[in-house]
Amino acid sequence: MKHLFFSLIFLAVGCTSAPIESNRGSTVTPDSGEAPPTVEDDRGWIVVSDAGSDSETASAPDATPPEDLPDTSPAPEPGGPLACEYRSNGYDGAQLLLDVTPGSSERLVFVIEDVPHHAQLDTATLRFESYDADHPREEGQIYVNGVGPFELPANTDWDNGAGTGALDVLGALVTGDNLIEFGPGDLSRSYFRIGRVSIEAQARVTECAAAP
Repeated sequence: MKHLFFSLIFLAVGCTSAPIESNRGSTVTPDSGEAPPTVEDDRGWIVVSDAGSDSETASAPDATPPEDLPDTSPAPEPGGPLACEYRSNGYDGAQLLLDVTPGSSERLVFVIEDVPHHAQLDTATLRFESYDADHPREEGQIYVNGVGPFELPANTDWDNGAGTGALDVLGALVTGDNLIEFGPGDLSRSYFRIGRVSIEAQARVTECAAAP
């Protein structure tokens, strides 16, 4: 019995875990439940030693954020709309006279320059002054770049007197030079004067064109 007792003590002592020296020179007790040591290397990274191998796991610093990309959004459209007036050639001159019979090819011709592209126009109104346009619906006709005829505004109160005309021509305009023509109507004798022809527009432009 005495020999058996000492044999059991010897076996118990032989199974006790002994400290192990790691390959880094530090003493590590297996299965101790403690976290492995951490070391800061010369790069400023935190290195975690793997107690079971010679490998190292590095935690890299955050990546540098990318530089701001250039703004590729479309450029804004020209400002506006601006209230612009585009005057015809001879705007400040004397009125032109038309005195013809029906079917005549004679026309009073005016040219309005520097009109913007129609996509830049919100509104466009042909305006002019007249004299003796006193027969509604038969005094005369208007053509804009060959589009028409539009009825010449007339009023019985304008007999031997001044009158004015206004006509929506947005759909008939072209970019640049615009041809405005006044011709006879169905009256046995078309007799009237026209002057100060212009186009008034709400235009989406940075500035209105200068008068000719």
